[in-house]
Amino acid sequence: MYVTVPVGKWEKFALVSQVLKFAICLLIIFIIELAVGIAAAVFKGDFETALRNTLESSMKNYNNNGSAKNSWDTLHTKLKCCGIDKSEDWKSVPLAVPSSCCKDKSKAPVCEYYEKGCLLTLQAKVKDHATVLIGVGIGIAFVQVLGIALSCLLAASIKSERVKN
Repeated sequence: MYVTVPVGKWEKFALVSQVLKFAICLLIIFIIELAVGIAAAVFKGDFETALRNTLESSMKNYNNNGSAKNSWDTLHTKLKCCGIDKSEDWKSVPLAVPSSCCKDKSKAPVCEYYEKGCLLTLQAKVKDHATVLIGVGIGIAFVQVLGIALSCLLAASIKSERVKN
């Protein structure tokens, strides 16, 4: 059961105005999201360079910074990787290869190290998650465009109802 309430001309005008403001807000948000997406695609190479630089600087601080040490140890253990490109990267710092690089931690410090570097592994993880993020972004953009279209249709419907009355 629906109850209709008569609305005056000014109230309808205000309602149309509010609906159009909502559509404009959605459009502005959509444009900002589109700009961020384009910027992410353009600066993708910069991200990879920044990631390498961050890994190199934190590797140099491995023994001096507890946070860097914990980050590297977690990275080695969770991603089963060692160093930036390979385990020999630790010699260039110069540091001994951390025990977190060992495949079997009980045999550290003389053990078999993870072969793959952490940079490529991290890039693969980011790429996998980026695909999901892009999919979600496209879904949200679709809902926003639908919201803009339906808002405009609602405003037009209210306007045409106002003209009839």
